[in-house]
Amino acid sequence: MFLRSMALLFMDIAIIIISMGGALWIRCDFQFSKIDSIFLESVHDYMLINIICTVLIYSILRLYSSLWRFASIEELKNVIIAVCLSSVVQTAGMKLMGCEVPRSYPFLYLLLLALLTIISRFSYRF
Repeated sequence: MFLRSMALLFMDIAIIIISMGGALWIRCDFQFSKIDSIFLESVHDYMLINIICTVLIYSILRLYSSLWRFASIEELKNVIIAVCLSSVVQTAGMKLMGCEVPRSYPFLYLLLLALLTIISRFSYRF
């Protein structure tokens, strides 16, 4: 169980990083060269804080202690709540720190984080 939780933790960290970068990448027409450097700096500066906050939220909502081979609607609900809370905390934190990102970034981040987290959790069941 401990190894599975650690694997989920590292997978979640990768998903958070991919979601942050992917939101900018999608926003800039799938071209890294079009991403403004100020946006990259903002995402980079907030990345560690976002990872810590998201992992804490996931932990509080028991996403690391659930038996994912029996994943059900309850686990899906917990994932959606955790992802939404993470997105709200990230948006508020970035505003408080003065990190500039495009207006569409929080929405794209939310979608990517939700999609990748749901796929990672429920692929274990399938």
